[in-house]
Amino acid sequence: MAACCFATGALALASAPGSSLRACLTSQTTRGAAQCAQTAQHSSRSGVRCSAAAGGPPRATAGQAEQRNYRVALITGGNTGIGFETAKALLQQDYYVVLGCRSQERGEAARAKLRELVPGARGIELAVFDLADLASVRAWALRAQDFGLPLDLLVNNAGVMACPQQATKDGFEYQLGVNHLGHFLLTNMLLPLLSTPDRSARIVNVASSAHYFGHINFNDLQSATNYDPWRAYGQAKLANVLFTYELARRLSPAANCTANTLHPGVVNTELARYLLPDKPAFWQTPLLEVTKLFALTPEQGAQTSIHVASSPEAEGLSGKYFDKCRPVSSSKESYDLDVSRKLWEVSAELRVKKESPAPKSFTAEAPPSDAGADGSSPCLGRPQARAALFCKLLSLVNGRSGVRLAVVEALAGLLNGGVAPSLPAGDADAQPLSALAAFLQGVGAAVGHDGAQQTAAAALAAAGVEAPGLSAAEHALLTDGQSVSAGTAALAVQAGKLLLSVANTVAALSAEALQADIKALDAECLEAQPHKGALEVGEEIRGLLEGSRQVNGRKAGVGSLPALNRAPQVHGAVLEALNAAAAPAKAELAAAALPAAKDGRPQQAGSPSLAAGLLLLATALLKAARLSLKRSSAIAARLPAVAAAAAAAGGDAVAAAAPAEDAAPLAATLQAAATAAADAVDAGKRQAAEASSKLALAEEEDSPPSLAAAQAAYSAVAALQQALAVEALAGVTSLRLQEGKPADGGAMAAAAAAAAANGSDAGGKKKDKKKDKGAAAGVLLGKGTAQLRSYLEHAAAGGDPSASGDAADGDLAASLRCLSLEGGGAAVQAGLAGVAAALDPEGHAVAQQLAALRAIIEANQARRKPKIAKGARDFQPDQMAIREVAFAKITGVFKRHGAVSIDTPVFELRETLMGKYGEDSKLIYDLADQGGEILSLRYDLTVPFARFVALHGVGNIKRYHIAKVYRRDQPQMARGRYREFFQCDFDIAGSYPTMVPDAEVLKVLVEILDDLQLGEYEVKLNHRRLLDAMLDIAGVPPQKFRPICSAIDKLDKEPWEVVRAEMVEEKGLPGAVADRIGEFVVLRGRPMELLEKLTEAMHPLALHAESSAALEELRLLFGFLQSLGALGPITFDLSLARGLDYYTGVIYEAVLKGANVGSIAAGGRYDKLVGMFSGKEVPAVGVSIGIERVFAIMEAQLRAKAEEAGGTIRETETEVLVASIGGGMQSRRMQVAADLWAAGLKAEFGYKAAPKMPDQLGYALKQGIPYIVLFGESEVEEGVVKVKDLDAGSEEVVPLAELVARLQALVKTKADRRIVYHQREEAGKA
Repeated sequence: MAACCFATGALALASAPGSSLRACLTSQTTRGAAQCAQTAQHSSRSGVRCSAAAGGPPRATAGQAEQRNYRVALITGGNTGIGFETAKALLQQDYYVVLGCRSQERGEAARAKLRELVPGARGIELAVFDLADLASVRAWALRAQDFGLPLDLLVNNAGVMACPQQATKDGFEYQLGVNHLGHFLLTNMLLPLLSTPDRSARIVNVASSAHYFGHINFNDLQSATNYDPWRAYGQAKLANVLFTYELARRLSPAANCTANTLHPGVVNTELARYLLPDKPAFWQTPLLEVTKLFALTPEQGAQTSIHVASSPEAEGLSGKYFDKCRPVSSSKESYDLDVSRKLWEVSAELRVKKESPAPKSFTAEAPPSDAGADGSSPCLGRPQARAALFCKLLSLVNGRSGVRLAVVEALAGLLNGGVAPSLPAGDADAQPLSALAAFLQGVGAAVGHDGAQQTAAAALAAAGVEAPGLSAAEHALLTDGQSVSAGTAALAVQAGKLLLSVANTVAALSAEALQADIKALDAECLEAQPHKGALEVGEEIRGLLEGSRQVNGRKAGVGSLPALNRAPQVHGAVLEALNAAAAPAKAELAAAALPAAKDGRPQQAGSPSLAAGLLLLATALLKAARLSLKRSSAIAARLPAVAAAAAAAGGDAVAAAAPAEDAAPLAATLQAAATAAADAVDAGKRQAAEASSKLALAEEEDSPPSLAAAQAAYSAVAALQQALAVEALAGVTSLRLQEGKPADGGAMAAAAAAAAANGSDAGGKKKDKKKDKGAAAGVLLGKGTAQLRSYLEHAAAGGDPSASGDAADGDLAASLRCLSLEGGGAAVQAGLAGVAAALDPEGHAVAQQLAALRAIIEANQARRKPKIAKGARDFQPDQMAIREVAFAKITGVFKRHGAVSIDTPVFELRETLMGKYGEDSKLIYDLADQGGEILSLRYDLTVPFARFVALHGVGNIKRYHIAKVYRRDQPQMARGRYREFFQCDFDIAGSYPTMVPDAEVLKVLVEILDDLQLGEYEVKLNHRRLLDAMLDIAGVPPQKFRPICSAIDKLDKEPWEVVRAEMVEEKGLPGAVADRIGEFVVLRGRPMELLEKLTEAMHPLALHAESSAALEELRLLFGFLQSLGALGPITFDLSLARGLDYYTGVIYEAVLKGANVGSIAAGGRYDKLVGMFSGKEVPAVGVSIGIERVFAIMEAQLRAKAEEAGGTIRETETEVLVASIGGGMQSRRMQVAADLWAAGLKAEFGYKAAPKMPDQLGYALKQGIPYIVLFGESEVEEGVVKVKDLDAGSEEVVPLAELVARLQALVKTKADRRIVYHQREEAGKA
């Protein structure tokens, strides 16, 4: 039973290099099944088993732990009470703390409070799971395993006490389930992450002195008869102690992990909520208050937990019970070995039995005569078979299948025993799953590590597994689902991810071997490419080539090569295909097995999305393989020329290469290898095409050919690996020829010594490096590709790739001569096998090499020329000065109208934003790291405002909001279109008389544009209901109103012909209907005049009910605007559409006449937006100022004015410069400046101890500072200063006591200075 308990834990994975702790806690991936299969495959070789007798599960690789200098703790119940105080103390000790809690909301509150209490805490994360729901515990623990969560401390602190009789979600007695079974499962699943020989770990179980009166009643473990809350609590706490002692015995010394338990004392925490359930209310309060008098505070109660968890005194102690921070004796029953062992076995059995309860009766069906496949049928590979085993086991553990525990144990035993059943390949999963079911009945065959076949009976016996037999229902359950496809898919996706990184690195090496021009890989060239991954791939290749002199501008090179230039696009497509295939694969891995329906029909319908995603992946991988082979051919074709060039260069024996004719056989051998790889690619294409055809022809009721698609993707992975091996070998061979063959170890050492001795001549002068620059300098590769080359050369030479740092090894030098034409074709074939093995994605060496290369890329990034993200801007001081002026004017208008200011988060729940922007929803930025929530950056300020009103129950409000918003748009910087930009919003929400708030909003817009003085403008205005009526009259179907509105909205950017074509060709509108729309959208004019025309008796809009009502609203609005003096700039324009879905009434847009910058402000009425969040409609209307375009216009106007005047824009608002003549005046300048600051004057003083007068005057003129306060020794003695007016060129003497008053009067005449006139600087110098 213990083996089953640990089954999932035994397959825990190594840490993902570079993965963050947050990702460990919140992400899911297909990586699990793939590496689980590999880990299980290797476990039996090393003799590691996951049974209790073997000391627990094997440890997870501590890749992350080796790189961190802090410890990570998981505390269940860490959001309150003792757990919260324990977390606080550990944070103060620089732990990274994970709070295990049931409620996301309460966990977030606790995290926020801890951050306040422990400023600068290293990190606090949440692990949301419910100990009363084993499925949620298992799901979180699997994610932690999958990412190799670095864990040094587990504090099982959560619990309940003396609660009324109730059951957990799994049907267990609540106290036993929460206090013991939930922690039992969590601990066992996290053991692989805690058992790390290179770093000590601790497990702390918080028990209670109540265990002294506890007793384990195996006859009624669930306290079903005569339930007593205190008796059940004592039993649960005794179970905590027994579990701790048994765990300590089972942990091997190699695990480097201890387990202890403790009594925290009588503590006043939330546990007391069930203390007096049967007492009346007037008894409970005073009794609880009396209890508080002798109870410990949570902080006091946590001291023993903190001591056991982190004190040096507890280091190395295991199997102890602590009270008041010291080991003491526990109850007599707690030391009963038979009880503790039985409790362990029963706990493990209960954990699975509740998920898969035994049937009331079991009738085994007769085993089949064979496994459903003959010996000639193709079978799945060993990794695929083991991945299928794991996925089927996972589906059984996830669900309530009704399968017997013996079946689950048998599957776990097969994995732990290293067994790989022989499973026939097919289009769908039915055939291999039938073979798996037959294997569990003792029929079939298995494949050993060496590929040898053995009978099912022999394999089961060797693994110590008894064939459980199957009932008809169990057989139906095991043969249902897509576990085999999911397992192969997981292997293909994981291997594909590794090979994609390999492809990028090998392409970089090929660029150097070809001495190619790679300017096409620059970021500027890739930004317009269609694949999102192209930029990422290009950046990775450039990072590997950092420091290389083998690329760009080499005369002997191939120049620009399409097979290299297209790498970012092709590899980017692989990245997208991997993501597309991973999503349905993850869904299959999370699927729960379902028993057959009453009529015997299976209930698990396979999704065709898995097959579709895998076929897309197969196609992308094969394209990458074909591109790799084109680079290989280009390298091989150049080898004779490379050899000839190396021979012509001449030099010593070390540098000389073979003659050109000797390179021809080598090139032919490489071309032959490339041809063989191309045949594998072609075979993969045929396999993918066949699977694609089967998917297209499959009927809806048929099982999708998911396994055929998974096999195609798996074969494509193998083809890509073969192609990359050929390319890698060709690349290192070419580079070896360019550099010259290596000598033996002695010769190399002698050459190195001679080079050192010849560093200077007899006269002590250094050798002329320029003369010997090309003699034997070799090739200068990029920092990443140099390491890759060394790794591949060791692999090609038959050495250990992990020892690639020792390039001067004599044996290696001898072996490497095969790469410089001395070994012939046989040596090349041997080298190819070595390189292929080094690039095997199922091995460990390539992952370690890629991690090292990733570190080089990241290190190189710090030295590259910095650049700003596309669609964003930095602002210089003079630009910020202009922005501040604009903000001040806009805010002044808002406040003048009585608006209040609010703020909302820069990100919102994605569901808040989606469905509000029509076709523009695709421009929303989604966040990758979402902390358990799906989040997006805000697209505008209106939708967050509507959410704000709905959430807080706001009534009437007039608000303004100035903040940044984000849109994943194609930037047009010249036209003021950015991805990050400010919006200035003014909105009125609530119930008001019709059109009154609309009129004030438009008045605010007009006032702002007048105050900003941007130039002549107009405000185009329309009504959404009027627009809908136009479309209805024209004959547009209602379901196309919004798409057609989006097309009409482009009329300010595109001519009518282009918009009409979009309506007809893209939106599917009949041409006559589009032409009818065109008759309406050309109508525009002065508001009152056009209104009168549209309301004429026979006008179509006057006859339509919706438009007639809209026209009456507009008549009212125009009257109000006339009263407010704001009607002048308004233009009634029926082409104005505003593409956002949430508008319901008046819409408007402001544009500058004669300026090609688009709209500078827009808005409208949105009466239904708030109701989308609260169900209660709140009318609202608002306007948003396109402040970025306003800034651009203001900046252009001010720069033109400054240029005309021969000046520049001021960066500061300094009014006075405090200057001095002579030394020793620093303190005096500070005192004067402080007096000016205290009076509200804007002043500066020089930092130099004895500044020169020309420097001080020059600074004042450059910054446009109007006044200088100047003094020297004589002025100090007289108690006066000189005040210089730089504009007027005048000077006056002012008593120091009167200086502040005089300057306050003077600076009033210099308000709003925005330009520095440099003519004054010239005058000052004169």
